[in-house]
Amino acid sequence: MLLPALLQQLRRELRLAPIAAATAAAQQTAAWVPWHRQLATSAAALQAATNAAAAASAAARAPPAASNAAGIAYPNLQPWSPPAPDHLQSRRRGYRPPRTDLGRRTRGMLLARYPFSIDYFSPKPVFLHSLDGRVLAQRELPGDIFNVPVRLDILHRVVRWQRAKAQQGTHKAKDRSEVRGGGRKPWRQKGTGRARQGSIRAPQWRGGGAVHGPVPRSHAHKLPKKVRRLGLKCALSAKAHEGRLLLLDSLRPTEPKTKELAAKLARLMAGRPRRSALLVDAAKDGADGGAVLRRAGRNLEGVDIVPACGANVYGILRRDVLILTQGAADALAARLRAPINRLGAAGRAHEARVRAAAEERRRLGLAAEGEELGEQQEQQQEQEQQQQQQQQQQP
Repeated sequence: MLLPALLQQLRRELRLAPIAAATAAAQQTAAWVPWHRQLATSAAALQAATNAAAAASAAARAPPAASNAAGIAYPNLQPWSPPAPDHLQSRRRGYRPPRTDLGRRTRGMLLARYPFSIDYFSPKPVFLHSLDGRVLAQRELPGDIFNVPVRLDILHRVVRWQRAKAQQGTHKAKDRSEVRGGGRKPWRQKGTGRARQGSIRAPQWRGGGAVHGPVPRSHAHKLPKKVRRLGLKCALSAKAHEGRLLLLDSLRPTEPKTKELAAKLARLMAGRPRRSALLVDAAKDGADGGAVLRRAGRNLEGVDIVPACGANVYGILRRDVLILTQGAADALAARLRAPINRLGAAGRAHEARVRAAAEERRRLGLAAEGEELGEQQEQQQEQEQQQQQQQQQQP
């Protein structure tokens, strides 16, 4: 049994003998090199090969070199720019890649884009119509009100502010102290084998109170007045740019009839995409609309009627067409050009009280000065009379 194993070992030694002899001869003839020098040489060769491959790849991708007027070629050097962020690899919570179909950003502003050029802040020419649809004349609306760049970010802020302020905030959920029942301990603390409980109205029980539930509160938040004013200008300008603004001499119908007003509005908006409209007159009791207009249009679907002082961003944007009277346009221009009152209603009342008190003090001061002047005149008269008497008594 040992013969096959011995024969196999002998064959292996005979086969490896020439290789071992050649290796020994090479080691004897070759110079001895320390191990750390061998590692350094291998690393340098690897780095050189890597640099050569990178240079060849860059040369293959680079455009042809340019030359100047003298014909001397110079390398095509381009400024370094950071790599574009990969939005698909970003996993931050709430992150969404920027949308490019809404507008263009300019230093933090999101401006609406239109397929035509606009000369901003110049007077906006519009036609003056009658309620019957006839063109009466051509007017120019002020460019600082009806022809400003439409900032979508400002419109978004103002609409959010309006909707938050209009929210009622009457939501309420009962906590464990407000739910009826649960006044006693369900079972004793120890000895039952069950988990300890203190009330059947605890949040983990069915029918128990809510944890951190909603409470009645106000959802309103503050927004600077200049932002609100800019939002109204952007909304008016958007309607003017899109051809959805109609200027009328008057909105007052001859009779307070809903059918008659609906027919006239349909004739006015015949070429518009949809039929919802916002009607704005000068005042609730004005001659260009007033109570007659409100009585005729209060039952029309998709039609809102507000005075010029009640025109707002959300009301303008939620309707397709904005119909203004000439008086309403003038009132809006005066409203948006007036200096911003940063005191509010309470501040105005305080200023009025201060002015009234100052006027009262001034009036009282004048009265006191008049009394003093009268007393001085009486004293002078008495002194003059005494002097005359003394002169008469002297011989």
